[in-house]
Amino acid sequence: MIAMGQGAQAALILYYDFNDASDPAIAVDSSGHGNTGEVLVATYTADGGGVTGVAGDRAMDFGVFNNDAYINVPTAASGA
Repeated sequence: MIAMGQGAQAALILYYDFNDASDPAIAVDSSGHGNTGEVLVATYTADGGGVTGVAGDRAMDFGVFNNDAYINVPTAASGA
């Protein structure tokens, strides 16, 4: 129960910045909780292809609409 005047606290359970493309088949969880994602159809952009454009910044390219590209998170079934 939340007491009057207190808000619910959100906790970060997973976070993908997509900067680690060392294994293009996985998305590394940067939250520290180990919720590694499985990359399906999507691909990492080239180095510097992220929003800032600087070296080390990447993004995930999910391609065209409705092409079945996604990140599968196996730990989602257990609460991640």
